Amino acid sequence: MESQHPEPADNNDGHLRNFDEACRQLAAAMIRLCDMPKTTPDGLEPEFAASRLVSLEIEARKHGQVAFPIQPWQVFHLGHIYFRSLDIHLQADDHWTDEVRCDYFESSQQFVLRWNSKAHEVLRTELRSSLHAHLRSLHGHWPDTAAGRFAQEIRYCGYVAVKSISDIFSNRHDPDIALGHPSARYPGVIIEVAGSEKGKALEQLANEYLCHSGGQIRVMVGIMTEFADEKGNKSKKATFSVWKPQSTTQDGKQSVHAACTASEVMFRNEDGVPNLDAELRFSLSDFAAPAVIKRFDPFVDHTIPITAAELCACLKKAEKFETTTD
Repeated sequence: MESQHPEPADNNDGHLRNFDEACRQLAAAMIRLCDMPKTTPDGLEPEFAASRLVSLEIEARKHGQVAFPIQPWQVFHLGHIYFRSLDIHLQADDHWTDEVRCDYFESSQQFVLRWNSKAHEVLRTELRSSLHAHLRSLHGHWPDTAAGRFAQEIRYCGYVAVKSISDIFSNRHDPDIALGHPSARYPGVIIEVAGSEKGKALEQLANEYLCHSGGQIRVMVGIMTEFADEKGNKSKKATFSVWKPQSTTQDGKQSVHAACTASEVMFRNEDGVPNLDAELRFSLSDFAAPAVIKRFDPFVDHTIPITAAELCACLKKAEKFETTTD
């Protein structure tokens, strides 16, 4: 005999419907946000609306409720207080700390929410593994030297918070790769993998990292490449750029700026052929600030070369996942 009572509603289905509606509202609100006046028609400040939109977007991504095509680089205007409130609120969420990639530029009050594709994640993992392999090899050849011990102790770092010039608020960044010594305040080496949108911000990121750390971050590398879209369209060209801190003194005051020491060096051409003359070179001393290096005496510096063939091999592995979205 059939039950005369209706089946209870599926809470999960209702939850998903709510997220679908939230996503539709999010998309519409994001379009309106670009043209918002100082106050919205309902009296809400745009920055409050933006912080709410960021929360909705993160929650939607957490539950896989993301509209396609995915925007890999979403920019919101958030004042310091709104960003700090958002950051504190979400710090307790493991998804925020483990999965979300973002940048906060204190000077322009821009909050950037990133979406890394599977191919992007594979590339950064392969590049990090390649660097670790070189460091292990260096330690294996000189295990009893100060340099060998230093190489063995280099670790992967998470997000980077660098103080602004005002020294009150912090910029927050989630670099693709950050390697350094555990006793150092900042990582020494940062690598960012960038497509077209993020590529426009590489110089700004370099200044954020190198200047606001007072030169303690020793080098930032930007890897520029485009992964294929759903239709398979892409350029095979891939380049890298390198920034290092440079100190200048004016009127007795010392300042640090990011100097580009290698600009858009092509390591793979449009036909996918490696440029064997291109080589990404690190010094072992790049991986920590000079004050940390001094503790490893006598320290003999070593060069760590990443060849174009290695870079292309990492890229080739990543490209197998170009159309994968999860």
